[in-house]
Amino acid sequence: MADPTGRDLTDLLTPKHDRIDLRRLRRLVERELALYVERTPRSRELADRARKHMIGGVMSSWHGDWHLPHPLYVERAKDNRVWDVDGNEYIDFNLGDTPDMFGHAPDNEVTRSVSDFVRTSGSATLLPSEDAIVASEILSERFGLRYWYSALSASDANRFSIKIARMVTGRPRVLMFNLAYHGTVDETLHWTLEPGVIRRRFHADYAPGQDPATTTKIANWNDLDSVERALQDGDVALVLTEPALTNTGIVLPEPGFHKELRALCSRYGAYLLIDETHTLSEGPRGCTGAWGLEPDFWVAGKAIASGIPCAVYGFSEEIGDRLAALLSSDDPQGVGGMTGIGTTVAGNALSTHALRATLENLLTEEVYTEMRQSARRLVHGMREVIAKHEVPFSITAMGNRCDLRFLPHPARDAFDGALGIGVGGYFEFAHLRALNRGFLIIPYYNMFLCSPTTKPQDVDAWIECFDELVADLLRDPGGTR
Repeated sequence: MADPTGRDLTDLLTPKHDRIDLRRLRRLVERELALYVERTPRSRELADRARKHMIGGVMSSWHGDWHLPHPLYVERAKDNRVWDVDGNEYIDFNLGDTPDMFGHAPDNEVTRSVSDFVRTSGSATLLPSEDAIVASEILSERFGLRYWYSALSASDANRFSIKIARMVTGRPRVLMFNLAYHGTVDETLHWTLEPGVIRRRFHADYAPGQDPATTTKIANWNDLDSVERALQDGDVALVLTEPALTNTGIVLPEPGFHKELRALCSRYGAYLLIDETHTLSEGPRGCTGAWGLEPDFWVAGKAIASGIPCAVYGFSEEIGDRLAALLSSDDPQGVGGMTGIGTTVAGNALSTHALRATLENLLTEEVYTEMRQSARRLVHGMREVIAKHEVPFSITAMGNRCDLRFLPHPARDAFDGALGIGVGGYFEFAHLRALNRGFLIIPYYNMFLCSPTTKPQDVDAWIECFDELVADLLRDPGGTR
């Protein structure tokens, strides 16, 4: 792995522990890769066939980004189980990296309601429905913002929010936090390893001749001085952030961080966007409700409509009034609907119906109580294994989500979070070993989700597997501890 300057980060991102031989760790990874190939011959056949018409054998690059010799092809999924085309069964703590947080095809009110809707109603009439009104009323009550639009992904919701913020402020730039992720939004696919030098993340030459600094400023998480320096020029339209960063594992805010961030945005005239696409794990009101946050924009996708393609973005009354004037066909300065905000399938009837049904039936305290119980059992069990083996690992938790860090302390910023992922052997081994023993975990940062269909015995089975995983890390070549 290399950063945009060409430096190799593998050694930097591989934690060094006295009791773990890194050379042996890499051999363990090779062993698990070979076992994966042995267990998935049908997936390999399909991948070979698929590569004729799909890059990497997949319809989305995310489907192939699992650090595997070939993609894992799925036959079916139900509740918290996935079966691949070779007949292997998996207990799923990945849940589609959040879209199916409430389970795969669960037998609940949302599944039944959406199934009935598909049979009786059109999915894309390009007209509004009462479902949209009810959903916007619930969203406004939950998250404190008056006006709401919908999109098909959080990427689009963030993209359209940036456009609105630029339209109403006349400012060109956005501010994000280093190594954060807000989807496939060009303005947020940047990072910096050197003060003042902003590069496109991983691919500095992706857009030759374009300077990312013309669109983006970058601050460091939990570093309010860096935020203020970036805002002082008065050219930032929008600050985008998650309540807690999740792109390099869970990185929590320090006490008072969000209060001061809100104050800085107000002081320098920049709007604040809270992206809760992942942090809806905290509860039915997200971190915004649980922590008393005060955003100008609020975004969520993935699980907000139980995995049906849908996202929402809300904004304040002040922004809405200014936007309404710009959109008005009666205003001489207005532009009508020709703004590039939304698409013809945004707000479609099916997505909107799934959104309403999810808000009413699954984003509830009762459902979250069930999920949190499983997550607490998971976190407690993994911490007991870590203590038993006296390894310098740690677990960070947020609602029904938690992650495994290969360092003994919580992450303070995104770079500390990246180090804890254990690139260069640890996370690859953990992910592969879990997969080969029948467990799916979110592959990019050792993250786990519990759904309402996660059972105590599923959690206990993983704890037993994790115990064996850690023991395997500590064995010397002769097989002793």
